[in-house]
Amino acid sequence: LLVLCCVVHPICGLRSFRQSNLRGVPSSIFRDACHVARQTSSIRQSHRIGSSHHLPSLSTTGFNRELFHRPLFKSRVGSQVGDRCSEADHTAINHGGLLKLRTKGAGPHERAHIRAYSSAEPLIKPPHRPFRQAGRGSEHEGKPKGTNQLIQEANSAEESLDVMEIMNERLSPINVVTCLHTIAKKHPEFLQTTHTYRVQRQWNLLMDNLETVSLNLDSRGIASTIWAFGKLNVASSILSKDQKGGLKYAGTIQVTPELLEDFMDLATAQVHNANPQSLSNILWGMVQLELKAGYKDELLAKIEHYSVLRRNETDAHSLSNILWCFASLRYPVKPSSLKLLEERGVVSIRSFNAQDLSNSLWAFAQLEHRPSSMFNVQLQNAALDKVQSFEPQGIANILWSLAKLKLRPEPRLLEALDRASVKLVGRFNPQAVSNILWSFGTIRHRPSVKLLKALQLRSIALSNECTSQGIANILWALTQLEEKPMEVLVEDLENNIMRKSHMYSAQAISMVLWSFATLELKLSQRLSKVISNRIVATAPDFTPQSISNTLWALSKFRRHPEGRVLRALKEEIAIKHAQLNMQGAVNILWAFSRFAQHPIGRVVKAVTHSIVRRHFNRSGELQAEDAVVESMRESYILDEYVTNSLHEKALDYRSSWTPQSISSLLWSLAKTPFPELTNPDMIRTLEEGAITHSKAMSWQHLSIILWSFAKLLHKPGPQFYESFDMALQQVARHAEKEEYITMMWALGILEWPGATKD
Repeated sequence: LLVLCCVVHPICGLRSFRQSNLRGVPSSIFRDACHVARQTSSIRQSHRIGSSHHLPSLSTTGFNRELFHRPLFKSRVGSQVGDRCSEADHTAINHGGLLKLRTKGAGPHERAHIRAYSSAEPLIKPPHRPFRQAGRGSEHEGKPKGTNQLIQEANSAEESLDVMEIMNERLSPINVVTCLHTIAKKHPEFLQTTHTYRVQRQWNLLMDNLETVSLNLDSRGIASTIWAFGKLNVASSILSKDQKGGLKYAGTIQVTPELLEDFMDLATAQVHNANPQSLSNILWGMVQLELKAGYKDELLAKIEHYSVLRRNETDAHSLSNILWCFASLRYPVKPSSLKLLEERGVVSIRSFNAQDLSNSLWAFAQLEHRPSSMFNVQLQNAALDKVQSFEPQGIANILWSLAKLKLRPEPRLLEALDRASVKLVGRFNPQAVSNILWSFGTIRHRPSVKLLKALQLRSIALSNECTSQGIANILWALTQLEEKPMEVLVEDLENNIMRKSHMYSAQAISMVLWSFATLELKLSQRLSKVISNRIVATAPDFTPQSISNTLWALSKFRRHPEGRVLRALKEEIAIKHAQLNMQGAVNILWAFSRFAQHPIGRVVKAVTHSIVRRHFNRSGELQAEDAVVESMRESYILDEYVTNSLHEKALDYRSSWTPQSISSLLWSLAKTPFPELTNPDMIRTLEEGAITHSKAMSWQHLSIILWSFAKLLHKPGPQFYESFDMALQQVARHAEKEEYITMMWALGILEWPGATKD
């Protein structure tokens, strides 16, 4: 009421206000009253009072009319009275310089509470502006806040929505975007919490306003809206992805898929006007919305084009964010574009903070772009300068990226990251622990004893939270570092495997088995059963390398694998043998030979040979109709095909043979459960390879080769004897007693010239 007096008669109103003893009136009302009084007084001096159309309205005077609106004040009475008062019609009438406040539908008791609002604390506090006397300072000092400022300085999302609803008729497109952006920035969990009906109604009003003004937004407003949608985590609370990577309606109507689709289309149309910051915001929003690279390829292609075109205007943070977003979206950026963005990174590398450095290098690793040596050196130097600023995730990303890109890490940087990791190890999450250990294992850098122990202890603490791939990486890394894990860690990891076996991929199973075999860890009967079941279930997903590692690992344990496991892996070898490398083929042949030496393998071999000889003729036709015989025939044919395929694959790599591979192949041929399947050409080719590498042969290799030739009853030619005559004398001098006896047996079988005399 005192504010109204100031409007009607400024001088008397202010005098009565100052002389009043109302201590409950906020000082903000006093400041706004002063401002209205000054402007009204100055206008009255320049216009005739009797002409009402010359007098300014509330909007022209800048008066905060929202102070008189019900939702802006906290009611000190019950919620029922407050709800009834909110339905009152508060109408401001500016006619002939008189302002009347009229309340309809309120009784005498409610009017008393309405009058009490003037002494209540406002939800949105006006800005602090010290009162200035007339004639001192600028005439614009003490000007009430604009809508944007009120929205941004709100203490909660509900207050921002209150301002939006009050000013609904006067909202500009910028105001609408500002409201959404403020809620997303200050309250990102807004959509994941439960709200009252009133807040839901206000949110729907905001969405309606956003849809209304969308066509009037510029590129910056569109980018800010998409960024806000991502920040509010719309994907998890409202939307889900379909098989094509697009958006599908899945929840309550808050942010409809159609609205988001519209903004993506608007971004595509306006992207040519976007600055680097806006391009970065659009990409970041798409990442948070969990969109795939196949969704809106046209938009991503345009963003790539304009990111390169405006690279010289891009600051360090926007550049790293653009690269990170492209990598997170798994969008195939052109190599030429990455090269140009990398050049921009070299220029601005000193402006990168710790997170920018780790994100940029991580992005290059994900996009499989190996940066130049100049970029690598400068980035590592910058990382060394800012090593104390790295967060745990940043340290893990730097190390993982260097290992993934096969970049040579600076020793000083590794030492600095080692020290920083020791300090931050308590904050490492399971993925960070796994990635750091994997990185050290890949680059073959053994960390300090202190860090290695700390990482194992952290792995024990987080074992229940580790993913299947994380467990596999930890075991694999410790194997590469030749570090036998703590017993407690092994027990916890085994329990994780047993509990989450259904989540283990073919690659993870292969890595776990390989690590257990290499570290000579005991594989319990229960764990072996679980792993066998998982191998059979995921067999089609095994890569040739995984098959090779799995069979090699199984052959190292002192138990024969189940028949269903071997059959499943053999079937995959028959399909994928063409993709095997030399080492893979050698390892598989070696493993099959090891299985044949196991007691169970010997029984299988004997039974198979008996059935083959009894029920099959030379042409391979079945002589008796029996289910067991038919099954054995299929197994025999599969073994024959796999063996021949592996031999052919090994022959394809003859130019890459080493003394180790030659001796391993010959040993596997000698130990094969099916001697009749041995390829004579294979043996002759291996003999030629042994002659070629005779000078590089160790006495262990020669011992295995001679023993294999004797078992295969293959007599080498004269050139072989000449090449290994001197080597044989050295073997005789260095061999142990058992090896010496084996050698003499082999030489006797081969009828080595002069062997008895020597």
